[in-house]
Amino acid sequence: MKSFKVGSVSDIPIYLNLTLVLFLPVLAWLISRPEQIGVYADLIESIAGHSIDRAALEGGNTSLVIGATSAVGLMLGVLIHELGHSWAARRYDIVISSITLWIFGGMARMEELPEDWDIEFWVALAGPVTSVLLSGVFFGALQFTPADAPVLTFVVGWLAVVNLSLAIFNLIPAFPMDGGRILRALLARSQPYATATRRAARLAKVLAVFGAIAALLGGAPLLIIIALFVYVAASSESRSVMMRELLRGFTATDLMARGAPTVSPDTSVSAFVERVFAEREPVFPVLDGDALVGIVTGAGVVSAIQVLQGVGSTSEPEPEPSEGYV
Repeated sequence: MKSFKVGSVSDIPIYLNLTLVLFLPVLAWLISRPEQIGVYADLIESIAGHSIDRAALEGGNTSLVIGATSAVGLMLGVLIHELGHSWAARRYDIVISSITLWIFGGMARMEELPEDWDIEFWVALAGPVTSVLLSGVFFGALQFTPADAPVLTFVVGWLAVVNLSLAIFNLIPAFPMDGGRILRALLARSQPYATATRRAARLAKVLAVFGAIAALLGGAPLLIIIALFVYVAASSESRSVMMRELLRGFTATDLMARGAPTVSPDTSVSAFVERVFAEREPVFPVLDGDALVGIVTGAGVVSAIQVLQGVGSTSEPEPEPSEGYV
């Protein structure tokens, strides 16, 4: 779905995916439900060392304000988590193209994923460590929140708990979570990278299946969706690494066709179209003598005709997102 640029941090573009825009109000409502506030209030009271006025949390629109503030705070925590990955990656001269926040959290997109086990280990670990440090900041702030400020106490305590939960959740050894990449890095110390990926992906699928069964028995549809996402992501990671291994060392020269049919710059469009159908070649190099001056394709001719007739479009599709860290 569409993503919108909302700013940049440390020259890293930050994008907000439409799925998150649609999900944030739902997340705010879930947090604001009385049963959720009650569960977290009990936990926060034990951490803060003083009681919280429950009536003040649920009176009027206060619960909705708490839900909205907590949901936005969680997304900022996810952004800081991804920045942790990004800053660690930059120490190893890895280019970060963007960070995208979406319904399943965040994704720091890198120009090239590290295959050295030690680099991947530290870059993957940086996200959970950042979340733990952020949680520590909120835990510290919670000790100074006054007892007569129940809303502030609840929000600060909730962010302390949820950022710690984010770190723990991401350490699950399953792609695309950080724990899956940490596991692959450790396996890659003593075996080929592709083999380590395959074994880590196999474990992720097993965990996803058991997680889906547990979620189904427990009546948690959101966890079923997450389990499905983990299963698909693990399969995709394994395939992409296998493809890179198969193509490693190949260059464009290895794929280049020899003796391809050519056309000259003054070939008419009608003559070119006849050759496309007759020779069934989609691409023709354009040679001016012995010099390559360009290429022409049958699809390009069709697009040009559509534009001239006013029925085509010259816009290009958005590039597919690259791999990254969540």
